[in-house]
Amino acid sequence: MIIKRLGDNYRARKCQMDEYQRHLQQQYEDRVVYWQCRSLSRMNSPASSGLRTFCVAIDGLDHSKFKYPRSRAFVSRDFAGLHRPCLDCTGVLVHGCAALLILTEPMTAKDSSLHVDILYHVYHRLHQRGHELRSACLVLQTDNTSRECKNSSMMRALAVLVAGHKLKRAEARQLQAGHHHEDIDQFFSSISTAIQAKAEVHLPEDFANLLNEYLQNPGTRPYEHADKEAFLLDTVRDWKSFLEFGCHFNHLKGISGPGAPHTYAFDRFEDLGMERKDVNSKFWTKRGYNPHPSDVVLRTKQNMSDEEYVKPILYLPYEVFLEIAEAGSRPEGWALAPGSEKLAAHSSVDNMFQNVFPTKDKLLPFLQWMDRTFPAEDGLFQTHADLAGAEKLAITCMRPEYDLQPEITTIGAEDISEESDSMLAPHQIVFVKGWSRSVAAITLCLCMWEREDFLKAGGSIVLKLQ
Repeated sequence: MIIKRLGDNYRARKCQMDEYQRHLQQQYEDRVVYWQCRSLSRMNSPASSGLRTFCVAIDGLDHSKFKYPRSRAFVSRDFAGLHRPCLDCTGVLVHGCAALLILTEPMTAKDSSLHVDILYHVYHRLHQRGHELRSACLVLQTDNTSRECKNSSMMRALAVLVAGHKLKRAEARQLQAGHHHEDIDQFFSSISTAIQAKAEVHLPEDFANLLNEYLQNPGTRPYEHADKEAFLLDTVRDWKSFLEFGCHFNHLKGISGPGAPHTYAFDRFEDLGMERKDVNSKFWTKRGYNPHPSDVVLRTKQNMSDEEYVKPILYLPYEVFLEIAEAGSRPEGWALAPGSEKLAAHSSVDNMFQNVFPTKDKLLPFLQWMDRTFPAEDGLFQTHADLAGAEKLAITCMRPEYDLQPEITTIGAEDISEESDSMLAPHQIVFVKGWSRSVAAITLCLCMWEREDFLKAGGSIVLKLQ
């Protein structure tokens, strides 16, 4: 486009063409580095440094392919205008070892905490399968975007693995902006084809089953035949806050945007053979931390194909890692991701309930009853207006039968369908997570027109189904 706009200016066109050729040559050389790392990971062969290499590629799939419920009925003009929730799919290729597809619902935040959780899960799976990771190099290949993996949370997560001797060393690499990893893109393309071949996919679990059937095909990712699985992820730890506080806010400036490096290498100081004076440690020296051989040093390269690393800095002292490990060993050291915390709050109930219970005095007893009757681990309200995708949620599908609690009458799908005319419009039906709470929400929709069915008893509300 730039060359086209230069018109008849020969010198300008030639100069721009030379820059374009240099860009293509640079991105090709970067891909050669990626292909070499991918081959080492597949062949289970050590690199020139003598370390076993694990090449992990993480990327996201277009979530428009995962609208549910998926049915031929939505081709009709009567249903085409209904908003349907979309699952998000994150693909992970551990070349030569595993191919994973992680599905998340719209209310799960797609931030750095999710991708750190995925990375640590991948490490756990590799460890369970007997891979010796303490003497290995993990190379993380991602897109050149700060939203998912190219951020301080992921850098801290890799540094923690190296400082804790879980890995010998680690690298985070990105291709240049606008370029993607062709193998994982081809993987996603074949997944889209498999989904398009299925006309009826109603539930998130059905998508997971469909993808598992596709993955079990011997022709699908044959190099990763040892571990292929698709599964749902419904809760994410707040790794971002946990690592941010634990690492004393050691934020990297210039990690994203024009001119940012495309390779970040994490090594223990004892493995580099460097002098302390060659490592920039001003940030931690001011905070009184003492040198240790297991301190993690960060070095960068502007491009993946560059030969030399530059700007060594002390990124994570070993003493700080010990503080993080101690905090993580306590249950109270963990927290749910911010999006999940919003779901647990009573304020996350939307206007539909406010219309039924005009005042908080009437609303809170119902919420307290929900908390007592349906445990938090069984599901939470997910209708907060601030949650991404919540405004597009429609109706949740139901199982054939439900046995909620001994003191509550069992209701079946037929009973619900007979009363469907008294429900609210689909786009107004509350969306909750967890089958028991889904039934409670649908039951509420059926009974909200008969206020006599809500009887106060002992400070709580009891559903009386006839």
